[in-house]
Amino acid sequence: IFWSSRRFFAAQPTQVPVEKSINVKVNGQEFSVPDTATIMQACQLAGIDIPRFCYHERLGVAGNCRMCLVQVNEGPKLVASCAAPVMPDMRIATE
Repeated sequence: IFWSSRRFFAAQPTQVPVEKSINVKVNGQEFSVPDTATIMQACQLAGIDIPRFCYHERLGVAGNCRMCLVQVNEGPKLVASCAAPVMPDMRIATE
């Protein structure tokens, strides 16, 4: 209960968003990761360490150093894993 200068207000319950999980393949192995994860975080959950220079969990994503590049869905261009979100049935190659 909160006190205002004139009345009492009951606190509203806060809603915590529920994370859904999606399946991705990292180096041919399938893993279930949260749908809010980046490719780098998905690889960390899979036990694969991706080299990085400019990424830190407590800072905003800059993606400037390009040290964390990975191949996604056998595409022609490499993707910065620190800045790209995971998508359902994504195939990630780190080697």
